[in-house]
Amino acid sequence: MIGCQVSLIRTVGDRFLLRRSDITNWYMLKFHLWSRRFVTGVSAVPSSISLHYIRFLNAFIRTGLGTALYCLVHFLLVIIVGCEYLILFPYEQQVRPSFLIPLYYTIGAYLIVCILFHYQKACSVDPGRPEFSNEEPLCISCGYHKPEGAHHCSLCGRCVLYMDHHCVWINQCVGLNNHRYFLQFVIYVWFSQCFILTANYTAFWEHFYSVNRLSVIPYCAQHLSLAPWRGLLCSLMPNLLSSYICFVYGLAALLFIILGMFAAWNMSAFEHEMGMTLPLWELVFRYLHLKIFP
Repeated sequence: MIGCQVSLIRTVGDRFLLRRSDITNWYMLKFHLWSRRFVTGVSAVPSSISLHYIRFLNAFIRTGLGTALYCLVHFLLVIIVGCEYLILFPYEQQVRPSFLIPLYYTIGAYLIVCILFHYQKACSVDPGRPEFSNEEPLCISCGYHKPEGAHHCSLCGRCVLYMDHHCVWINQCVGLNNHRYFLQFVIYVWFSQCFILTANYTAFWEHFYSVNRLSVIPYCAQHLSLAPWRGLLCSLMPNLLSSYICFVYGLAALLFIILGMFAAWNMSAFEHEMGMTLPLWELVFRYLHLKIFP
């Protein structure tokens, strides 16, 4: 019998293991059990069915969801870069000093190259696996030597050295060898959102107030020397321009907040699940509390 509080599923035949650190699978399994109980009133699922269900989730996340999110990252990058270079930077030339616009183009190109490079490295570099050895301790799932800091990932089907978490956005684990690339990718994404929020707030506010007044589109109403394609864009998608700009700016704000929260949390996914440390904000709060009320 498997309920919502199960933290370990194991079968002797193939030594299958599911830990609560596999966050995605865990919550999808909880949703499956909840929906089955809601429909049938049954709270237990045979272990054989659950085993096949988790295997299906693993295959889906690795081959389906992981590939889809990999493509989504590049699609969103194209959307953002296109909006910045074709619409926002040329529009901002009206209110910015003339020397800033070429600087914006240069900084944007640098951030694009850094984001793409570190994302590809995070996706392609093997996170690292322990060498096969009979030395203790051994992983109960794959049988390999499990040194300190290594953890087994049921999605990858192997142990990963200094595993942080399995990231569906790069379709593999973040471990010893690719951790710095993943971290640099996240940092450059965060800096790029800071750059967008700072450089484009004028264009955002002016187009935000014109969303419900589709006959007045600031981008199409201005003569922009750096946008010879303005006429083409305004003829092809005049009703979508304001919404497009607001979407890109809103996405930048959302990523800025989410990545900032992750940085303030100051914990790996494994540390969070095991309760091995405290978030950065809580450490600061406790330190200040002890200083004020010793």
